[in-house]
Amino acid sequence: MIGKALQQYATDLGLTVSEKCAYGVFNGFLVTMYDTVSKKTVFVNYYLDDSQESAVRKFNLSESIKKSIDEYQIEDYQVEDNGVTVIIKDSIVKLSEYLPILIDSLTEVGMTGISVCSECGSEITGEAKKAAVSLKRYGLCNSCALELIQKMNKLESDAVAEDENSKKPHGFLAALICFLVGSAAWIVTYALEVFGDGNNIILAFLLSFIFPIITIKLYDMMHGSKGKKKIATVCVSMFLMIVVGMYFGSFFEYLNSNGASFKLMLDPINWSLPFESAETSLFSIPIVKEALVSVLAGAISILLFISNLFKSKNVSSKIELD
Repeated sequence: MIGKALQQYATDLGLTVSEKCAYGVFNGFLVTMYDTVSKKTVFVNYYLDDSQESAVRKFNLSESIKKSIDEYQIEDYQVEDNGVTVIIKDSIVKLSEYLPILIDSLTEVGMTGISVCSECGSEITGEAKKAAVSLKRYGLCNSCALELIQKMNKLESDAVAEDENSKKPHGFLAALICFLVGSAAWIVTYALEVFGDGNNIILAFLLSFIFPIITIKLYDMMHGSKGKKKIATVCVSMFLMIVVGMYFGSFFEYLNSNGASFKLMLDPINWSLPFESAETSLFSIPIVKEALVSVLAGAISILLFISNLFKSKNVSSKIELD
């Protein structure tokens, strides 16, 4: 969203104002303006080839901008083959003062504006087609615009194919693999008392923190669905790993330490053995405390490594035609 001051300035120049930027032709050049955090950015499109003469023009333009850095509060700039980007500290006054000077500098060094295609350099008859890449606009001829449309169609087809591929149960398989491996690791370490009775809570924390990370990585590698389905799959996998791994691990640990037969597991009357404790408080039972720590560790892990799903997306680099 661009600020009101920039909207008003763009309107006064006769530019098109959209939700995220303003763009249009100003003094023969296609200009794009938008707000960033405490800054205002202007991009001016032009055409340059890879000749030595063009390299000299870029150098002269860079030198011209350098002379204006202090006076017009220019924080940064970038001179490229198809346009120049200038970032000014948050001042619409400085931007309005500098934009005509920047256009004059482009003309003086011999840059060609909207009269030619910024992609191929051919002369444009009629109105140029405006291509949007992220927020910046580029002037194109009919031929390059047609080529761009074909490229856009291919990108859309690839996106559809990728979406269809993501519907296959690869993500579920990744979560299932991690659940089985995680549960097995938990059962083995508990049953063999690798860490000893006093350190089971440390083991519970480590396993619950590490395996969601592994699940996320494997899930992405196997092209699992994105968004809410990814979050749900990872969370369910983690929860089941905690419940199954901790329960059976504690059960095997109990049987192992008491020299009891594994056949006890077949009788439902013995299924409460992992929860038996001399303490009267539920939270004093080791397996309950370890379960709470495990859930906390898993939640922290998930929030740390897929928190980007809850944030707003960055500016897209999708190519569009206005």
